[in-house]
Amino acid sequence: MTLKELKIGESAVIDAVGGAGALRQHFLDMGLIPGEKVTLVKFAPMGDPMELQIHGYELTLRLDDAAQIEITPAATAPAAAPARRENKMVEHPGLGEGGRYHTKQGEHPLPDGKTLTFALAGNQNCGKTTLFNQLTGSNQHVGNFPGVTVDRKSGAIKEHPETEVTDLPGIYSMSPYSSEEIVTRQFIIGEKPTGIINIVDATNIERNLYLTMQLMELDTPMVLALNMMDEVRGNGGTIRINQMEAMLGIPVVPISAVKNEGVEELIRTAVPSMEMMRMVNSGTEAVMSAIRAARGYTGRDYIVKFEGCYHGHSDGLLVKAGSGLLTENVPDSAGVPKAFTDTTLIARYNDLDSVRKLFEQYGDKIAALIVEPVAANMGVVPPENGFLQGLRDITKQYGAVLIFDEVITGFRLALGGAQSYYGVTPDMTTFGKIVGGGMPMAVYGGRREIMDCVSPIGPVYQAGTLSGNPVAVAAGTAMLKLLMEDRTVYERLEEKSAGIEHAFKSAVEKYHVKAQVNRVGSLMSIFFTDKPVKSFDDVRTSNLAQFTQYFRVMKAHGMYIAPSQYEAFFVNDALSEADLQKTESAIDAALSQPFDQC
Repeated sequence: MTLKELKIGESAVIDAVGGAGALRQHFLDMGLIPGEKVTLVKFAPMGDPMELQIHGYELTLRLDDAAQIEITPAATAPAAAPARRENKMVEHPGLGEGGRYHTKQGEHPLPDGKTLTFALAGNQNCGKTTLFNQLTGSNQHVGNFPGVTVDRKSGAIKEHPETEVTDLPGIYSMSPYSSEEIVTRQFIIGEKPTGIINIVDATNIERNLYLTMQLMELDTPMVLALNMMDEVRGNGGTIRINQMEAMLGIPVVPISAVKNEGVEELIRTAVPSMEMMRMVNSGTEAVMSAIRAARGYTGRDYIVKFEGCYHGHSDGLLVKAGSGLLTENVPDSAGVPKAFTDTTLIARYNDLDSVRKLFEQYGDKIAALIVEPVAANMGVVPPENGFLQGLRDITKQYGAVLIFDEVITGFRLALGGAQSYYGVTPDMTTFGKIVGGGMPMAVYGGRREIMDCVSPIGPVYQAGTLSGNPVAVAAGTAMLKLLMEDRTVYERLEEKSAGIEHAFKSAVEKYHVKAQVNRVGSLMSIFFTDKPVKSFDDVRTSNLAQFTQYFRVMKAHGMYIAPSQYEAFFVNDALSEADLQKTESAIDAALSQPFDQC
């Protein structure tokens, strides 16, 4: 009788171990040796592999492998499992240097402070080291034979120096007798990484997901990198990512490590800026709540905002704001007492010197700096190279909270918003109605230690009867699923937006119009000025009367755009080729009209 024939709950004694070479050595490493008693606990959901208990530990074994192990059923019911072994390194004859796993000198302990640590774990031959190289930019040797090494490799994720990812040895099974498993279990339990990146071979998903379930029992946040999806697609196969996420309750990111496909999204998933979040009903409420949380966290009162940037209509932010306030030429709203804006400091967008001067004077009083990563409420004004990173550096230097207002840019420029588009991570983020699929819903969130200040955990009060209402949440969930399933939506948006931008610039050149066209992704604006538009002062040089004429001609040609120079032009993925051609024709007609200076 072989181990494969054992039934759930039955025990047996191993008589002989088959296999040859490395396979037989694996059996012995896992403790499957003649004379040992094993109990079959359960089978994986797809029937393969099986989970066995031996010496109080559980290990997994493929049915084909189990068929090579001869057993004799136990005559009596299995005795109670002995106590679990102490969590420490043990000898493994024939494996590693002298049979023991040795840590590298100087590698441990991991640095203290804010470093985010990730364990990269997976089965052998799953592409783990290839993914490690893609994540870190390393050039580690990729072995073609399972378990060629038990060395750990560590490195920072590219463009994220505050992280460290550790490539752990490939795991044959979760067993105390596998040196690879001991290294992984020791690392996760003993060193408590921030999270686990579990890489799974999508071409052998049944066996690999069983390991995933075992890793989930370690109660550490995890993201699953579903590797070799290019091979699955190439063979005509499909995997329902959303269904898998719902079943496992963890993020699942389809990738091809060898082709570097999906790795950027994996980085965004593994290094989120929003460790905790709260749902509210509008962008105004989200920003107001985020600033209150930042003030509560820092114990400071002042905030910094930028000329022309709009962050909703809460009292303290209606100072030199954009959007409707610019159109109406009202820099401050009536009904707002001066005391509410006394703690609001104004800087110039794309001017780091103006920010530095404020921090040099008020640094120990500034709780937060809030910014639209792409200014889109004074028309579209992209950040200059280094501007956002400069804000990150200055706020970090003075201990202030950096808030990205992504009410417009969130999920529009990229799935990860402007922060992934530009590679700059804020402390807090706000999202608007887009997270509700257009329904009344918004979100604010950020680093856990900041959000822990919000009630009921902390002293910063925030509540709302309709916050997170199920209708808006359902709409937002559906929208986000569509974005995650359709991996080419942003490529299509870029192509369509670039075509419209080209139509604007061609007409400007063709008809000698004094105008500037700014675009970031599917956001764009035309400014009727001969000066490049990089700041609020540049925006104010625009000829508003000429914009009014442009608007009226566009409307006459069936294009109902926002009736304000200071509102952005949004490109929609639903636009067909015919729609785009009609838009381009309307642009040509609008800019061909001579402007009447009177």
